[in-house]
Amino acid sequence: MKPAKKQPTKITTRIPDVLVDFLSGKSENTLRAYSRDLETFREFMGVESKKTAVDVFLSDGPGKANSLALKYKDYLINHPDNLSPNTINRKLYALKALVKTARIVGAVHWNLEFKRLKTESIRDTRGPGLDVFRTMLDLVRYSDKPRDIRDYAMLRMFFDMGLRRSSVINLDIQDIDFYKGTIWIFLKGRMQKKLKELPDITLQALKRWVDIRGVGEGPVFVNMDRNKNNTGKRITGNGVYKIIQRLSEKAGKKTRPHGLRHLAITEAIKETARRGMSLAEVVKFSDHANVQTLMIYNDGIDGVQKKISSMVASLV
Repeated sequence: MKPAKKQPTKITTRIPDVLVDFLSGKSENTLRAYSRDLETFREFMGVESKKTAVDVFLSDGPGKANSLALKYKDYLINHPDNLSPNTINRKLYALKALVKTARIVGAVHWNLEFKRLKTESIRDTRGPGLDVFRTMLDLVRYSDKPRDIRDYAMLRMFFDMGLRRSSVINLDIQDIDFYKGTIWIFLKGRMQKKLKELPDITLQALKRWVDIRGVGEGPVFVNMDRNKNNTGKRITGNGVYKIIQRLSEKAGKKTRPHGLRHLAITEAIKETARRGMSLAEVVKFSDHANVQTLMIYNDGIDGVQKKISSMVASLV
């Protein structure tokens, strides 16, 4: 009797789920932005789901994919919502980043070749101006209403510390040391929070708000909606945007949360120059990533970041 034929071992390989891999490890804000961009791409592709749009796009090889990408670019340029060049470029970047992930996980072996739209090289980074911001502060500075006390503390964090919106909304009570006057800040593109020192006026604004909010663990800035289901939950980026927009409109010039960061950095540059300090020292205040590595060794030694934060805070 002949021995039974040995069956060849079946080798199975993982078929990458590119969309899952692309979105994994992203922050809440990045996920929200990519979700909007991929929804636009899904509409362009005319399919029922984002996953289907991604799978179809990646399945036909580099020639058809690049052709589709160019058509998508034209679709965005002629979009009925009249998208700005920066918005179009962001949506195109999302598609390129998706293909890059697909290459990394072995789903494709090609790149997208189209170019971004040209945009104005000079942006207005001055923010709403000090006078407008002072008026915004005054709208809530002397109020005893809990909502206004929260908004005042939030405004001080944006301006005094030059923070991005994501840094403000991700603050937790346990990040603040009221005795030492320090706070751990979540910074864009960093996996770990960074310790910063608070100017006295900023610390007092936070204390006043936390006295109302309570010292229990959780987000520093919470919703105070009429909808009781939302009250006490972490305030959203959209919620912060609406607060800044409402206060700035009342102050006479509409702005957004990032406009307050622009204003803070602009004023920091002017004030430090007046005091004979260098632009390199302003980086300790603004935390721009491109030169952060060079500055990190001096953080916490020379106290420059706190000096600049205190100078900026004292302006209003």
